[in-house]
Amino acid sequence: MLGPKILEITYANGVEYKRGVESETIHGQSDIRSTRNSDGCQSTYHTSSSPFLDQIYPFFSIKKYQNGDKKLKYYFPSNETCRLIIGEDTVRGKDLSKYDLCPDIDRWVGIGQYQHTETSYDLIFTVSRDGQLNSISEYYGLRYPLPEGESIEVDRDQWINYDMRYSSRDYIEHSAKEFLEEGSIFGSIKFKNDKPVLFKIYKANPSNN
Repeated sequence: MLGPKILEITYANGVEYKRGVESETIHGQSDIRSTRNSDGCQSTYHTSSSPFLDQIYPFFSIKKYQNGDKKLKYYFPSNETCRLIIGEDTVRGKDLSKYDLCPDIDRWVGIGQYQHTETSYDLIFTVSRDGQLNSISEYYGLRYPLPEGESIEVDRDQWINYDMRYSSRDYIEHSAKEFLEEGSIFGSIKFKNDKPVLFKIYKANPSNN
């Protein structure tokens, strides 16, 4: 019997860090859930119409830890992403200029922030070449994320995220729609106490064979 459909694999420190699988909610909608290999933390990812979340990217996750603790993590687009989607100059997104940004990045997409803390967050970006992964690892002093033999330049269709579920089409102008539908390869740097601790890369369309 086949298990749940794998929607995403996250790599970090040269190993599989976690995998996101399809999870049916009580409303019949499909969400993503994952279990982190390192500590068993379970995450479910959702969209919401809450006015607290930017409607361009109305996305949050619930983290459940083995000791019973729970944390909420909210995701917000960068100003650059908002300008791309809205098609005009705007500062309605998050200003990421105050953070430690590696220069060898295609686009800084947004930030994932934990509730009740400003020092633990993920900076989310797009990349297109293996060489960038080396540069990013060196810049932040973090281990290379992919296992030996994995490459974002091989079987690229498995890496590129074409999913627009988390972007409201009402906001997307022609140029932004083309960019989003073309897809991107996503990564993130996790920070704790404002210090980089983990480099993650996401395989958005892994084979489910």
